[in-house]
Amino acid sequence: IAAAGEGGCEIAELAKISALRSLDRVDEALAAAKAYVDKHPSSVGGLVELARSYGQAGDSGQADATITQALALDPGDLSAIMLKFWPEDPNDVQKVGDIIPALQAHADKHPDVPGTWRSLARAYLMVNRIDESLELFKKAVDLKPGDDDLRSEWWTELGKQDRKEEIIKDAEKLGDMKQRSWQLRWNEAEAYAGLGRMVEARACYSAINFDESLHVDVRRRAKRAVNNLDEKIRTGG
Repeated sequence: IAAAGEGGCEIAELAKISALRSLDRVDEALAAAKAYVDKHPSSVGGLVELARSYGQAGDSGQADATITQALALDPGDLSAIMLKFWPEDPNDVQKVGDIIPALQAHADKHPDVPGTWRSLARAYLMVNRIDESLELFKKAVDLKPGDDDLRSEWWTELGKQDRKEEIIKDAEKLGDMKQRSWQLRWNEAEAYAGLGRMVEARACYSAINFDESLHVDVRRRAKRAVNNLDEKIRTGG
């Protein structure tokens, strides 16, 4: 595994540590994580990887202390929250239900941090507390309105619950969508299509298709969506 150079990209460094663990080269992963954190003590991502390496090495005490340190730096970091509070199997509904009180307490302790509410919203979603989950997603979005990834997750869940009007209403507040992420714009198009507003949906998909800043696969997908809508419009007269 080739290491990133001196002062190299954090993503590359952390990916190397993760890859070492996946290959069961735990001692090397732990050494690399320690070295990285020594150089970058305020790196939450580095501390998360160090905690994971401690955990895989069987040192649960150090793992817990390290992830607590990460959350002290950024209480809303989703990876750190997952490691601290969530069960090893995040799809175990019973265990997710069990961790909700601790997750709620963490969010209450940091009420202005969107990541805490986002993680709690995901937990509520797992245990089928849908309305509460969507309210918490909205709360997180209100705290960080410029986070398109967060807003896109909220809109996706609204769409699953057939609350597409709420997506459109929120999209209208944002104004020009051209500068937003393609995922957010796609969710807007899907909402229009789901409401039978084919002209608006087509316009949204077309805008994605003609956006040369986007990856070609995204644009092709949008083009197919446009063609499908054209066929539906022709068939429906």
